[in-house]
Amino acid sequence: MQAALSVEISFCVVNTEQRGLLRYCLDAIARERATVDFQTEVLVLDNASQDGSADVARQHPVSTEVIALEERRGKGVNDSDLLQRARGRFCLLLNEDSELLPGATAGEASFAATGPATQETAMASARMRRAITPPIPRPCRPPCARSARRRSGGARACRPRSYRRRRARSR
Repeated sequence: MQAALSVEISFCVVNTEQRGLLRYCLDAIARERATVDFQTEVLVLDNASQDGSADVARQHPVSTEVIALEERRGKGVNDSDLLQRARGRFCLLLNEDSELLPGATAGEASFAATGPATQETAMASARMRRAITPPIPRPCRPPCARSARRRSGGARACRPRSYRRRRARSR
């Protein structure tokens, strides 16, 4: 049982057809591993990529284990598989487009070790630092109460006031 607890954090990375991003993610993990004073492992699950991602993961010096799937699976199944294989006391689930900020691993580990109910602590602290694509503008406002009533069989259709004014002027 002591051998299983010797690994403090397991970095679990799921990759799907993003060889370049996977390399950046593994480089960021390597930088983080160099700053911590406890044992870590890196598990990479390649979700049936055809771009050579599994070979990149195998050749990277930070990878402890690489799982190359023949068929694609969903995110939940892949994450569960990695969590079952992980030997660490804590696990950090990452996607190939994740890049750890300096000190993130040490901060998460110290919080998890000293936080409330340490045996049942679950952390989700990923935050997008920059969007790859701009946000998609919403084409219209959310429905008002009257349109919700209309959909349920209630009052007449709800139109914005500006639409009603334009319609009244055109008559």
